[in-house]
Amino acid sequence: MRQKPVVCVIVSLLVCQVIAIGDVRAIDTIHGGLIGLDELITGNFTIWVSGGQLNPDDLDYIDQMAAAGVRVNHATGWWSDYVSNPLDIIYNDTVRQWMEESIMWGLNLGPPPSYDDTGTPPPEKLVNTSSLWAVTLGDEEPAWIRHVDIYSEVAPEIAKYDDLYYQDTGMHLRPLYETNQTECRTQIEWLSNKTVWVYNYAYDYVKSLVPHALITQFLMMPPTWGLTGDLCPVYEVKSDLLTMDCYYARDDPWLLYETIRRYRASLPDKPFFITIWGTIWDFLNEAGDGLYYKEGSIEQIRRETWASYVSGVDGLGFFDWAPDNNNSYTWSWGHTRTDTFGRTLFAYIDNLAGQLNMLPTLNSTPEVLVIGDGYQTSEAMTHVDHLRLFTEYDLINQRCFAKTDVNLSKYSLVLVTDRWHYNDTVQKLNQYVADGGNVIFLGGIQDELSPDSPRARYDVESGITEFMLNEHVLLNITEPNILGLNMTVDAPFHVGWFLNGSQLTTHHHPIGNTYLFYGNGTPYQTNHSSLLLYHDSSAPGSGWLLYAGALHLSTDSDTTSETYDYDNEPELRAYYRDLVRAFARFLNITNSISTSDTENMLITQGPIDDKTLMVGICNFNNESRTFDYSVDLGKYSFPDGVYYVHSLDANSSLGSFEFQDGVLTFSVDVVTNGTRLLLVSEEPPNPDYAIDIFPPIPHLEETSTNTSTTTTTPTVDAGFWLIVPLTAAGGMMCAVLIIYAIRRRSSNTTQ
Repeated sequence: MRQKPVVCVIVSLLVCQVIAIGDVRAIDTIHGGLIGLDELITGNFTIWVSGGQLNPDDLDYIDQMAAAGVRVNHATGWWSDYVSNPLDIIYNDTVRQWMEESIMWGLNLGPPPSYDDTGTPPPEKLVNTSSLWAVTLGDEEPAWIRHVDIYSEVAPEIAKYDDLYYQDTGMHLRPLYETNQTECRTQIEWLSNKTVWVYNYAYDYVKSLVPHALITQFLMMPPTWGLTGDLCPVYEVKSDLLTMDCYYARDDPWLLYETIRRYRASLPDKPFFITIWGTIWDFLNEAGDGLYYKEGSIEQIRRETWASYVSGVDGLGFFDWAPDNNNSYTWSWGHTRTDTFGRTLFAYIDNLAGQLNMLPTLNSTPEVLVIGDGYQTSEAMTHVDHLRLFTEYDLINQRCFAKTDVNLSKYSLVLVTDRWHYNDTVQKLNQYVADGGNVIFLGGIQDELSPDSPRARYDVESGITEFMLNEHVLLNITEPNILGLNMTVDAPFHVGWFLNGSQLTTHHHPIGNTYLFYGNGTPYQTNHSSLLLYHDSSAPGSGWLLYAGALHLSTDSDTTSETYDYDNEPELRAYYRDLVRAFARFLNITNSISTSDTENMLITQGPIDDKTLMVGICNFNNESRTFDYSVDLGKYSFPDGVYYVHSLDANSSLGSFEFQDGVLTFSVDVVTNGTRLLLVSEEPPNPDYAIDIFPPIPHLEETSTNTSTTTTTPTVDAGFWLIVPLTAAGGMMCAVLIIYAIRRRSSNTTQ
């Protein structure tokens, strides 16, 4: 088992004046393939993965790896043309038996499924289950949607259960893109319940076969790939570990960040592993037709490696399964590649794995929680990063927020992005504000598509009508106001929501004066408000709510709905940034809020003991920057005093700085697409290692069969794994069809 002893790493991390770091967990690194035993045992990866049927040599490898202390995770699945949907598994005993047989076959514990009439022989050798550290259920699940259609049509395998669906819901099964919102949510909820049953059944079944192994679920969490709703909510299934791909991040590192933080916020007690791929050229083409890793993949993998680490992932997998020599039909894992680039790539990621093995997990604690699925902006993800409001944030799907117990006490600020609201969401956020929390609505509340009827009301809108205006709006904020804003927004093109001014109470605090315009262009003041704060004055300890109704705005008098830049909206986003930063200053929130110097920069931190803070900074701009890093150490119960800052990436001290008046501040330089890893401590840190953020790309003559280039100490139990996806092309094709279906349905969303 190749894991580094936690105590050993802790002692070496900070030796000056012996700063104990305590029980810090190291990040795991994962690779796939069982060919080449030397590389499996001597390389830097702490976990290796396998999948499906294995030959006797592979099974011998697993036993030898386990004996050498290398953890092995094996994947097994059950979906096929014979086991194609969850309903058959639940209601058809024969199909359920086929599912169990498929799992046994995939685990190398039994003969082929009984539906296999091709004469496939039974395995020559059975797996030694004691050598398996973990078992993965499936691949990019719920994979049944690759076998039966529910979007453009209702597949016969599903349609035959229409009577049961009608009995349960009073509705009939319909293609999802033809449904309205109520029908769509009802149908997805029904299918979701059935799917969860299947994955929980699979978990229990595999546990009965391999009781000691950790069981992981490989489930895609919406809004990944633009999936509609939770067809199998990962937060409702049984699992010991969670894993996911993020090859679709490509050139947008914030997608990678949002994916990791969504899992961390939704299931904070479950280890989460992710696989990165770098940039793949012509992904949907066949090998020999342009499918290969580009030279730029190395830089992409480097950036995604450090972004993943700083985002707080527990384990990071590297996927380098690709054709040899860029144009071959022979596929190989990186450690068995014979071509120059393939061998170079593996040597490079093995080096990265060795460096990650020296680091503790960065347990960041963002002060901001974003609630929503991202449909407000019609994006596959929420894309909060486009607004450049925050340097770090957690995310959670609204269904998960409504149906699970989220610890809101660790967040100072909540941003709601959906235009629909579960009643449980409303009630929880009302209570959060009553308890002293703070909430932001950007683009109004938008009671358009809420699943519950009648919908509960937020306190800010209780007894008040919210309505939309598409008119020339002038917002004059020049008089003293509670947020300290000083601006004038004259927007001939303005679409947004307003709260009826005649219904506002003493708890509402409009910001600025709002003017609308008569047909002849003459302005007149209105008491309706698109910008206000809400605070229950009868409860001084309660929090604040910022309501900003603007959805689209432009100060250009020639802008129309046809010419408006809906993709970028520079003036609206600048307006939002001014509001959110003023609100944060008003609330005295320092951590997680961006400044003009830190936009498009990931800045996070987390304690690794009661005296030491780990800081991670990723600059996603194509330019070097210098900025003042500020953190409220009081959030981590650190006392006032002098703190020492050491840079792991520069292997040098940045000096000592005084923490007083609630904020520790010091200047930081970060290069183009660079990452800084800093230790902040009450005692001068003096680690005996450094981290190379830009490791050199090995030359061919430096690349050999054993490509390990970084030496690390063997580890104790770090406890996690990641499965390497083997059917991603099918997943991507499925994603394309799903997104197409969603767009077709988007025009039919009335209740």
